[in-house]
Amino acid sequence: MSKGAKRSLVGHRWGKIRLIFGGFVLAVSIIMGRLFYLQIYQESLFKDLGEKNFIRTRVVLPLRGSFFDCNGVLLAANKPIYDVYWQGSGRYFASQASPEVLQQLSDLLDVDLCDVAKWRSISRADRYGKRFLLKENVSFETL
Repeated sequence: MSKGAKRSLVGHRWGKIRLIFGGFVLAVSIIMGRLFYLQIYQESLFKDLGEKNFIRTRVVLPLRGSFFDCNGVLLAANKPIYDVYWQGSGRYFASQASPEVLQQLSDLLDVDLCDVAKWRSISRADRYGKRFLLKENVSFETL
């Protein structure tokens, strides 16, 4: 093999290495550009989306008052009713404070929340970020 043939093989090899290195630099540049776009230009959009994950707003209609017929007989009274729910966090494992909080709620609401069936339902609600009804028609004084 002559010196010229060896040089062309070496030059060809360096050409391939440069091509691969250039492709790698291009791929890293595209990824960095996309990260910059998401972090800097789209920051306010993702900030709003993140806040919506944690802040839950519910529209609660105001009290209507009592309904009377034309003779003054009370047909329907409006009494506020409070329901207590366990709102799940969406984490796979329950927090360490959950058993203590459930025991306090159990004592406060006079309900056995440490029952195995209820504990499984609460754990499932906690894991998937769902709500679980703990007690209905709780008085305001109890809360």
